[in-house]
Amino acid sequence: MSGAGPQTLSLLWRLSRDEAETLRARIALVERAVMRAIGGEPVPGGEAAWAEVLADAERAAEAARERTARLAALLGRGAA
Repeated sequence: MSGAGPQTLSLLWRLSRDEAETLRARIALVERAVMRAIGGEPVPGGEAAWAEVLADAERAAEAARERTARLAALLGRGAA
């Protein structure tokens, strides 16, 4: 049984980098919203909309942890 080839690993690397860039951008947006809220400035969107975004983020974080655990298992390491 052979392992992943260079093209597959390269694609996974690129997708992982893209995911990291997206996450950094999301963190920056949330940081700005937090600073607005701390400063007493209203943050747009209702509670229901923010609850939906939070639920989406929780699902995405869990999916990322699962993908990382599968990758770690393939590489013969414990979950990262």
